[in-house]
Amino acid sequence: RCVVLCVYLQGAFTVLRFARGDLIGGVYEGVQALMGYFAIQPEGQGVFPTYMICSGFNGLLGLLQIFQGFQGTSLQAIPKMALIPPIVDLTGAYCSWQFCKEMTAIAAGQNGAGPDDTCFVRVMGGDWWPAFLGPGAPPATDATPG
Repeated sequence: RCVVLCVYLQGAFTVLRFARGDLIGGVYEGVQALMGYFAIQPEGQGVFPTYMICSGFNGLLGLLQIFQGFQGTSLQAIPKMALIPPIVDLTGAYCSWQFCKEMTAIAAGQNGAGPDDTCFVRVMGGDWWPAFLGPGAPPATDATPG
């Protein structure tokens, strides 16, 4: 769910880059968002590790670019809006890594890659997420004949 949210935010950042007139950055960010959108679809699971690496690499480079652009400025003085796109990229990479780790463990016949009561598992598996960020399965209904 977190990866889906990050992909949607990357798409929004693409639109903002185009609106600001940054065509090259917008295309680059758009390719990443489209790759992420395809990776979260059931038929795009093979692209998921590639999206994870691309998102992590772009997040790290984005942070380094911000630190270079604001060289000599304290961290508190750096505009927070400039930090949001790289942080979203790094968050998407981390959540993608967690998902790949879980899927690898399940494919190996284990219950999961770690304990089921961690903060990460409780937040990502909570029922408070909007339905459009879910895995795409219809909600469970009571099918008992009446």
